Amino acid sequence: MGDVHLRDGNQKLISYSDDLVGVLKNAKDLSNLSQYLEGADMLQLYSDQDALEVQNSVKDVQNNINECQRRIGEAKREVILMQTLTHLKKNRKSNFKRNICSKKKLR
Repeated sequence: MGDVHLRDGNQKLISYSDDLVGVLKNAKDLSNLSQYLEGADMLQLYSDQDALEVQNSVKDVQNNINECQRRIGEAKREVILMQTLTHLKKNRKSNFKRNICSKKKLR
């Protein structure tokens, strides 16, 4: 009879030990999972920061492109004005020469 109680006690002890190992293993798994989640959160934070930096860089580049396009437009207008002035000067010289020739012929 004592053997039966001893066996039952041993079985309960073994069962309790198995349960305890399972709990400890689960606690370790939870700890690992918690660490992985913290790592994932950190990775997400760094990714968000990198994305923000890239977005700011893209905005800076777009602003530079817009500024270059504005300057190109100004340069084109300047070239057109210079060409127009050159053309007007040539016409004025030509008209002046014609007027002088016409006056000489009239004399």
